[in-house]
Amino acid sequence: MKRYLTFIFLVPLLLQTGCYPAFKLELDGLEPAEITIPSAIKTISVLSRVDVDSLYKDGKLQNGKKASFERDSSIVKQGIIGCADALIASPRFEVYDPIIRRSLVGDFSDGSQLLPWSVIRAVAGVPPIDAVLSLEYSEFRDTVVARRADGWIYYQLDIIVKTYWRIYRLAQYSVSDYLFTDTLHAYIGEDANLIVSTENKLSLLKQALYLAGENTGRRLAPYWTDLERIYFPFGNKEFSLAGKYMRDGEWKAAAEIWNRYTPVRSKPLAARACFNM
Repeated sequence: MKRYLTFIFLVPLLLQTGCYPAFKLELDGLEPAEITIPSAIKTISVLSRVDVDSLYKDGKLQNGKKASFERDSSIVKQGIIGCADALIASPRFEVYDPIIRRSLVGDFSDGSQLLPWSVIRAVAGVPPIDAVLSLEYSEFRDTVVARRADGWIYYQLDIIVKTYWRIYRLAQYSVSDYLFTDTLHAYIGEDANLIVSTENKLSLLKQALYLAGENTGRRLAPYWTDLERIYFPFGNKEFSLAGKYMRDGEWKAAAEIWNRYTPVRSKPLAARACFNM
C-alpha cells in the first residue's frame, strides 16, 4: 500500500543555490533485519524451555512451586507469542507449531545448559524443520519513574526485560546465542500506588514479554513498516513521467528514465535525477 501526499515542500539542493519542489511518497516496505540468519534456514519453530519441562506434567511441583511455575509459564508464553507473531508477519520464514513433548528433566529455569538434541529433534518433527528458536530464560527489572509534563507530575513504570534466545540448527547441529534488552514504558497516572495490584503487575509483565518477543522476531527477520521517500517529480515531460511511474509502483521504469539524466550538463536536472535514483 502506498499513500501519495499531494502537498509540496522544499528540499534544498547543495549542488546549486536555490530550492526545488519535491514530493513525499509514503509506502509500506520491509525494514531489514538487524541480525543475518543463514539463508538455508527457511522453516522454524518457536518455543521456550518451559514448554518441554517434565516437572509440571509429572505432578512433581507442589503447593507454591506449582503456582510459581504456572505464573512464570504464562508470562514467558507471551514472549513466544510475540516472537511468533513477528516471524509469521515477515516473508522471511515459514513458521511451524512446535511438537511439544514434556521430556526435559530438570529445573525449567536453568538456561545455562543447551537443550538436548533429542528434545530439539522431537520438536522439529518429521520431516524436520530447519531450526528451532528457543527462549532460554528471561529477567525482569522494574522501576517507577516520576515524569513532568505541562506542569503536572505523573508516574511511569519502566519494565526492563532481558531475554536470552538460542537458535538450534538441525542440519549442522549448531547453536547461535542472542541476548536482547527491551523496555516497556507503562503509564501509571498521578498516584504511584496504583501499580501495587498484583493483577495489574502481572498484566504489565506479560505485555513486556510480548514486546520483547516481538522485537526479537523483528531483529531476526525483516518486517513491514511505513516508509517515506522524497523525490523530485518535475523536469521535462519524460522526467515527470518517471514521477508518475514511481507513484504507480513501477520502480524499474522510473529508474530507467532518471538514470538517463544523471550525466546531463544541467546541474539542477542531474542533481534531481541522482537524488531520485
